[in-house]
Amino acid sequence: MSSTATCIYCGGTVRLGKSRGDHIIPVQLGEFREDVRFQRICQRCNSQIGKSEQQLLQCGNERFFRDIVKPNVPSARRRRRKRGRPQARGAAGAPGPVSTYDHGDHHALMNPLDDGSQNAHPVDHIVIQDGQGSEHYFELFQGMRLEQLRERISKKHIKRIVNAWLHCVEKRWNEYEPLLQAICPKGRIEELPSMERGIHRVQGRITLTVTNHYFRALAKIAFHYYLARCRRKFVGNEDCFSQIRDFIMTGGDVDQFFRQPGPTFLMPFGELPSGDVITPRQWCHVFVADESSNVLGVYMQLFVGPGFIPEPRYITLGTVDKPIIVPSFVWGHVYQYDDTQGSGNYAGGIEEVRITRWR
Repeated sequence: MSSTATCIYCGGTVRLGKSRGDHIIPVQLGEFREDVRFQRICQRCNSQIGKSEQQLLQCGNERFFRDIVKPNVPSARRRRRKRGRPQARGAAGAPGPVSTYDHGDHHALMNPLDDGSQNAHPVDHIVIQDGQGSEHYFELFQGMRLEQLRERISKKHIKRIVNAWLHCVEKRWNEYEPLLQAICPKGRIEELPSMERGIHRVQGRITLTVTNHYFRALAKIAFHYYLARCRRKFVGNEDCFSQIRDFIMTGGDVDQFFRQPGPTFLMPFGELPSGDVITPRQWCHVFVADESSNVLGVYMQLFVGPGFIPEPRYITLGTVDKPIIVPSFVWGHVYQYDDTQGSGNYAGGIEEVRITRWR
């Protein structure tokens, strides 16, 4: 007979024997040996949080690091990834990443290659510049109808088209030019010099757009990590966590949880005599839980790697009336990817690390 618990978000019943719990890190980033899942969440609430996690995985920096690391994921998801990298998609109200290069008087679309390099290839598309000077990109495909293009343009609520540029391979120019003429009937079409065939070095940029959901996903990761490893035996439904629970499920003021000045911790990989931080040989995620004052928080860095230290996040989870005095009030773990990502069940392992609070 399975034991039961109460979901910390909705108060519903969770059958612990039937529920495997929530992955601390989204499973799309891989499963780790010795991982501890957070159990006190029902399937319905877990699925709702998953919508926010999709934005983190598809619209944030984590998307690109995932392409670099290529973490091993459970077999069902791995089979889908073998079909090739999907087109950049948005999630939970945010558009997917937009990769462009400087074309002089405007920017043009390009698609980064799925090889961890800085290489990319051009895309057939139309660029529209509106009355505010903003650029909008509309990818084209063979057989595209004018109604389809106009529908996509209407969703951008563009009131006035000031300029438009068509970028495509030469053999498709005659197919796409009528679309350009139709959306700019009063415009004068000027054919610009074509780019020579071959490999070119261009100045590129990637535009990322996220909403409240992105930060809700980060807050969930931090909160569930803290609860799964908590040394104070908190379960998550305590009053001191009411605000972080509401934020994870319904959103709210991001600054309340992410902009509070937090303590600084020394990285577990050591430092050079110059004071520079030593970066790990393998990609990993770093988590530090802090109970050194009446503020409970988690310091988190996703995708720390060779020669790269990402911006740290310090997430405030809640406060208690009195400072917590315990022998070990700071602890941490490193979720480290294996040297090679093969076909096994795990992408890496977890190691508890000694953490020093600097200030």
